[in-house]
Amino acid sequence: MGSINEMLYTVLANYPRPDDLSTENDYVAEGDRMYGLVEDEVPKQVETALERAGIDSQKFLISGSVGPGSYTYVPYVPIMHLQNTDTPNQGQYVVYLFDPAGDSLYLALTQGTPELQELADDTNYSANEVARLRARTLASEIHRPSGFETGPIEFETRGEGGRVYVSGAVYYQMYTLNSFPSTEQVQEDLASIVTAYLDWVEKREGVLDFPT
Repeated sequence: MGSINEMLYTVLANYPRPDDLSTENDYVAEGDRMYGLVEDEVPKQVETALERAGIDSQKFLISGSVGPGSYTYVPYVPIMHLQNTDTPNQGQYVVYLFDPAGDSLYLALTQGTPELQELADDTNYSANEVARLRARTLASEIHRPSGFETGPIEFETRGEGGRVYVSGAVYYQMYTLNSFPSTEQVQEDLASIVTAYLDWVEKREGVLDFPT
């Protein structure tokens, strides 16, 4: 098993690009190399990196997904504090978000898209507007780590759900294939954004209200 940045780089460099995926050949098999990296090896490396930084990885559910049955265009590895959420469909969490089409990887603090879409259904706002408004509220409560940008993330996504997802990003760090960071930098960035998220979750009381 390599280092965390080697694993992340390997996924970004070798994951199928959108033009390579089709309904005929994009079915996920557990023996596939990308399946093993995203859903098993990268989560284990994240756990190790957190422990090395003095963060209790047992407080988090760290998973990975290349898609439910067939390969998604944007694989991801969410890092979810169990006091906040245990599903990427709701709540807030840190995530490694791969953009193979743009040769980019994002480390972000973001929100569950289905929950945002449900909120939008009960308001006069679009789901994108709900995502941005709640991200703004979160940014006012959560410390922005050094080197991180304030959301939304700017990259092309397919479908309304993808657009809402990137709109809901609170903070993010972008890596590219041409300027991929060292293991030390990857570990430092991960520890800093997870610490900010952890501190917010464990100090916050009550439900995050939708801003009016």
